[in-house]
Amino acid sequence: MEENADHRPRKPEPALGARREEPALGAQPEALAAWRERPALLPPADLGSVADLLLDGAIPSAEVLAELIPLPTTALTAAQARRELRAIGELAVEAFPGAGIPNRLANTLARLAKPAGLPVPVLTEPFASATTYAVNADLFPAAWTAADLLKGTPYERYYGIDCAALRDLAERGDPAGFAELCARRAGLPPYRCTGPDGPQVVALAREAAVDEQARVLTTFNTATLVRVVGIDPPSGWEGLARGAFTAARRRSATPKRAARAWRQLVFHLSVCDAGRRAAVLGWIDAECARLPRPVTARLSPALARLREAVAPPTSSGTRLFRRVFRP
Repeated sequence: MEENADHRPRKPEPALGARREEPALGAQPEALAAWRERPALLPPADLGSVADLLLDGAIPSAEVLAELIPLPTTALTAAQARRELRAIGELAVEAFPGAGIPNRLANTLARLAKPAGLPVPVLTEPFASATTYAVNADLFPAAWTAADLLKGTPYERYYGIDCAALRDLAERGDPAGFAELCARRAGLPPYRCTGPDGPQVVALAREAAVDEQARVLTTFNTATLVRVVGIDPPSGWEGLARGAFTAARRRSATPKRAARAWRQLVFHLSVCDAGRRAAVLGWIDAECARLPRPVTARLSPALARLREAVAPPTSSGTRLFRRVFRP
């Protein structure tokens, strides 16, 4: 990408026929405006300039945002790298609360994680090699961190995850076992979930549905950003939950993007306290009352599951979700 003479990122030209994926729904203008005064450690684009473009509506998606944040080119101290990790993570979730962390941005964060000395690596794709079928070892610390953060939360109940068992599996570092779990959750037939030739690992490398289950189990770095990096979005997790819901219910959202935004909604709610969760659900009910009937009908089953997941669990709650809901 070419830069302007003042090394600020150039306003991206929209592709012919391109749609905006999700505007900066969760971010308050003042939260983004604060980045204008922030010194840059990562040339050529400083994050204050990126925030200006977000405020102008010139960045249409999280993927474009990732392109405007360059890889580090100079040596950073551990303190500087940690500061940049937190800053970039907060900006990404503020700007596009329903998008998660794109792989390109995960690569940037991974490059910063090394000088920062993070105890948990940043997970990047692919999760398994399509040629050697070796499983990405970074899945295990990412899954352990997610399970440790989300145990007992609506996220665990909504997606039917046994976080204690997932944490044990991650501690063992069992590639075949992790791939088998993802394959079974994706609904693959039993003969494709286990076997001496590793069909489950092949599925993890090649099938989108199995790959998606790895994202569900690891949160693809969102849990790491919260638990290890310590991001604290200025809009609050309840604000990001509202933004994720808005992204999920948009008529222009593809099924894949709607499912991704819904997963972010469940995560954001899960790191809220009970009072804020209730407030967000009340806001969602008010929003649904104003939506067209077909949109409300589309959202109703997932909303019913979400309300049940947010409610205090029964002793058989996790088993119930595992039985009736296949993510």
